Amino acid sequence: MTQPVSAGADHSICLFATIRASLPDTLAFGYYHLNTGIDRLYLFFDDPEDPAIGALEGEKRITCIPCTGAHWQDLVGDLPRAKLSINVKQEANARMAVQRARQDGYTWIGHIDSDELVYAPGGLRQMLAAIPPEVDIVKFPVLEAVPENQPVQSAFRELHFFKRARQAVPKNRYIFLDPRERLPYFFHFVSYRARQILAGVQGCPIVFQRYIKGHAMGKSIARTSAPIVSFRSHFPIPLERTRMQINLFSGGTILHYDFPDFDHWLTKWKSRFATIQQGVVPMKLSIHRQRQFDEFIRVYEQGSEADLQALFQRTLLVSPRARRILTRMHLATEIHLPAAVFTPPPGE
Repeated sequence: MTQPVSAGADHSICLFATIRASLPDTLAFGYYHLNTGIDRLYLFFDDPEDPAIGALEGEKRITCIPCTGAHWQDLVGDLPRAKLSINVKQEANARMAVQRARQDGYTWIGHIDSDELVYAPGGLRQMLAAIPPEVDIVKFPVLEAVPENQPVQSAFRELHFFKRARQAVPKNRYIFLDPRERLPYFFHFVSYRARQILAGVQGCPIVFQRYIKGHAMGKSIARTSAPIVSFRSHFPIPLERTRMQINLFSGGTILHYDFPDFDHWLTKWKSRFATIQQGVVPMKLSIHRQRQFDEFIRVYEQGSEADLQALFQRTLLVSPRARRILTRMHLATEIHLPAAVFTPPPGE
C-alpha cells in the first residue's frame, strides 16, 4: 500500500472521472487508486442518486460530485439535453476538476474512465519524481484486458491477460514530444511493428487486424502548473497557442477493461443504440470503433442472440495458442492485482 501525501507536497496526485458504474465496481475503482498512490479522487456521478455517493461519504480523499441539473446548469448553461453527450459532460467536468485541483494544491492531475486503472508497478509517485521539470504531460499507454468466454463479476479482479498497445504521439501541434524520447520512440515503433509481423507469421493473425479493440491512445496526467484549461478523453486542453512537452516512457500504464464479458459488451452497445434512438448525441467514436458498432447493429437488428455471441467471440476472444505467441513477442502480458488493493485503505 502507498501512503498518501497532503496537497501541496511534492508530486501529490489527483485523478478525476465521470462515473456511471455498478456500486461494487465504483468502490473497487476508488479503493484501488487510493491504495496505489493517488492522493485525491474527484468523482463526478452521472446519476446524482448513485448509491456510491453515500457509500464513499466517509472516504476523506474522495470528493463526490453529483451531476444534478443545477450542476450542468452551472457548467454548460442552457445546453439542450440532446446535445449533452458524454464528451461534453467529461470536458465540462474536467474544467471544474482542474480548477479544484489547483485550489486544493495538487501537483499532478489526470483523467481516466471508470473502466480503467492507473498501473505503475514501480510506484506512481517515484515515477513522477523522475520526470524532468520541463515536461508538462506524462502519457500512459494502454494495456487492454482480454475477456474470457464466461461471465465475470468483477473485471478488475478476474481478468489478468492484457494486450499491449503501441505508444502514440498525439496529433496536436501544441503538444510536442520530449526531444530525449524521439530516438526511443522511433525504436519502439519499429520494434512493435516487427514483433507484430513475427507474431502473425507464427500463426496469430489478430495482429494484422485491429489489434486493440478499444482506444489505443492511452491517457495522460499533467502538472497543475501547466497551461491547461480542461481535458478531453486522452489529453489535456492547452491554453490557446500554448505549447507543452509530453513524456511517453515513464513506466506507467492504463489497464483498460473495455468489454469484460459478453453481457458487458451487449449492454454497452445496446445502451449506445438506445441513446441514439432517443435523439441524444452519443459519445463520438473513432473510425474503427464506429465500425465495431455498425457491425453490432447489423447483427443486433437482423440476427439472433447466438449470432451476437458468435460476433463477440470472433472479435474479442483470444485463443490459448495466440496468447502464448503474443506473450512471447511481448505484445501481451499477464497482471495479477492483489485483492487487498480493492479494499478500503487502512485508517480511512
